[in-house]
Amino acid sequence: MKYRQLIIVTLILTLQVRAQNNNFHIKYENPTSQLGLGLLILDYYNLPIIEIYNDKNLIDKFIDWDSNKPDVDIYPKFYELDYGHCDFVLLESTKTYHKILVGLNKVKYVKNSKHWNFISWTELITNSFGVTRKRNSRESNKLRISKSDNSKEIPIELKTHENFCVNQLKDNWVNVKYDCIYATDQYIDYEGEPCSNYIDKCPDNKTGWIMWKKDGELLIQIYLRP
Repeated sequence: MKYRQLIIVTLILTLQVRAQNNNFHIKYENPTSQLGLGLLILDYYNLPIIEIYNDKNLIDKFIDWDSNKPDVDIYPKFYELDYGHCDFVLLESTKTYHKILVGLNKVKYVKNSKHWNFISWTELITNSFGVTRKRNSRESNKLRISKSDNSKEIPIELKTHENFCVNQLKDNWVNVKYDCIYATDQYIDYEGEPCSNYIDKCPDNKTGWIMWKKDGELLIQIYLRP
């Protein structure tokens, strides 16, 4: 009887795992347990399949991973091949290897080669077309006059769509200017342009600080393209 119960429990757990795998859908941005130093960007056109290892010596191979087939166990932080994104969180880099996150919290290693490019969070965010607060954080992540949750709030109208033009990053905070033109009829004149091209038309009193990360989680969405 115990043996039969063990088989039943094992079968249930197997079916649950399969169901989780079947329900997994890769998104443009995917969850990771930390943000590391920045993003390691794969040149998947020239290296569609990468060798992932368990060790920094690149001896114990974990898997040959096909960038066209992400799944619940192995996926990048940002993924959209049609727009050039197969970007992993980078934890450490040497002349021989890159230490990365694959999936939520798996730490693995890939060979350092010309097919990888690194970009820091600072460079990524400051060179973006703009950022917006994720909708589930807008009530708590207010625009403030200084880098503190206790500092004075700068009131802005809550809209379905919003954009901030980035000035600089410091620690967990990013200094931004509210984009008063985005999501208005006037925006059609600037569509496809970075907000830096027209942000001087907005009042300076809407410049302040929002948090861009907390506890290893991104609190903002980054517009990497128009």
